[in-house]
Amino acid sequence: MKPPIPEEILGEVRRLCNIVNIIGEYISLEKKGKNYLGLCPFHSEKTPSFSVSEEKQLYYCFGCGAAGNVFGFIMKMEGLTFPEAVRFLARRVGVHIPTPERLLRREKSLEEKLITANELAARFFCYNLVKSESGKKVTEYLRKRGITADTSEFFKLGYAPRGWDSFLRAAQREGCPPEILLKAGLVSSREGGGYYDRFRDRLMFPICNHRGRVVGFGGRALPWGDKDSPKYLNSPETPVFNKSSVLYGFHLARSYIRRIQSAIIVEGYTDAIAAYQAGLKNVVATLGTSLTGSQGKLLRSQAKEMIIAYDADAAGRSATWRGFNLLQDLGCTVKVVELPAESDPDSFIRQNGASAFNSLVEQASPVVEYRLTRMKVENDLSTQKGLLSYLEEALPVLGSISSPAEREIYLKQVAEVLGIPERALRDELRRYRRDGQRRDGGHNITLKDQTNNINQIKADPAEKMLLALMLVYNQLIGLVREELQLSDFSSSHLRQVVEVIWQMESKGSLISGEGIINYFSDLQVQQLVIEAVMDESLSNLPQEMAERMARDCIEKIKSQQLSQRWR
Repeated sequence: MKPPIPEEILGEVRRLCNIVNIIGEYISLEKKGKNYLGLCPFHSEKTPSFSVSEEKQLYYCFGCGAAGNVFGFIMKMEGLTFPEAVRFLARRVGVHIPTPERLLRREKSLEEKLITANELAARFFCYNLVKSESGKKVTEYLRKRGITADTSEFFKLGYAPRGWDSFLRAAQREGCPPEILLKAGLVSSREGGGYYDRFRDRLMFPICNHRGRVVGFGGRALPWGDKDSPKYLNSPETPVFNKSSVLYGFHLARSYIRRIQSAIIVEGYTDAIAAYQAGLKNVVATLGTSLTGSQGKLLRSQAKEMIIAYDADAAGRSATWRGFNLLQDLGCTVKVVELPAESDPDSFIRQNGASAFNSLVEQASPVVEYRLTRMKVENDLSTQKGLLSYLEEALPVLGSISSPAEREIYLKQVAEVLGIPERALRDELRRYRRDGQRRDGGHNITLKDQTNNINQIKADPAEKMLLALMLVYNQLIGLVREELQLSDFSSSHLRQVVEVIWQMESKGSLISGEGIINYFSDLQVQQLVIEAVMDESLSNLPQEMAERMARDCIEKIKSQQLSQRWR
């Protein structure tokens, strides 16, 4: 039960890691009274229910029950074990943790091996872009597209040489086995045996996870390359790369998104790079695909306002509308940048300059206004057929608006375009919604942790209250130990927690809920402790009242024990 890392080191790391600052790097937090509130990163919600206590150095979600201290949060968010989470945070705050010899001998995990291989590939591609003879032509191509040397270096752009095994041979010289390269999606296997480079003669865009580690690549065909090859070739799905859950540039944009509470969403790598170079640091790309549930949830954890700047073609407009539906369900305010027909952010910036694109972003329209405007353009409103088509398309748009006041504003606009009374359109909308033709609104959002599946421990109310009092008012521990035995607590889980509290008190250790949960891997026990500590009704009680409440709980427990003996 005792943590494998010495308690004094755990305490030092906890002392230096303010839980509000750490969690604030992952989600947007707002101070509400003594605590901080934000959207829970462990389940989908529109109204913040995730509470972080700076005083107690704990978090608790009133929606799904997720709870823990700073170590527990990092374990869930980063997918780490307890010792790994402690070391992760220790490195941040400069605390040295001696590494046991057995850990030094232990092999890296598969995931770490794959990331190491990807980062080796990124360095190889960067070197070939800057230093090789063939890379000079690619560098010139980038300059013609307006991408500067500094920007290229910042985004770690590279070049995959034309040869069939250039990277394979370089990786083997570095001791990286081809089996790992295959699992990382960096090489492909030959039918007759052996391997060859997956990426050849391509401009390479490293794709990083939220920590800035390279997990995959996007390779763009060059104008002088093989005309039969696909324009873009991405890494396949691997244990560290899932295209639908990663946003290009997110690790660079996250702090800016949180700071201004707004994110700009574009389609492709060069769109994101061009916008970033134009001074818009809060931009991310969806890797050429429509926004997914996982990506939307990741963005919503950082900000509420989303500005979609997809390509101005039919596919881009369709993706914009799907993105709006998804983001609205996540509680976002959505706007759309209206680009000239058949253009994209990259081409627009190259042709019109950074300031022109910035102006378009500032003038971004609310997405419903954008959609209704597009409908007027796409339908011939001078004909009966065009008007009916406009009405048919407008009804689901009006039905998707969650705010009644906002819906009324747009209903008036649509009625005016159709030349019909508002009452008639309102009746039509009511009929449309009653007939069950509203859009589904449900999305397959990948959640990091279905924490609400944790079954709460059923314990006697007096025992739970007494546990909370001991955790909040440590001076009551001695009183409880004098009056009760461990065997007096009916819940085995609660009894384990009380035993740890009494042991810590005997050693003169600092007792807090944040420290105690490190002794338990059982999520039910952790939740029991945190619920007790986070009970605001027990805060700042006069000492006499806290002691009186403790004595009442003790008497109830004794009385229940006595009753059970006489049964």
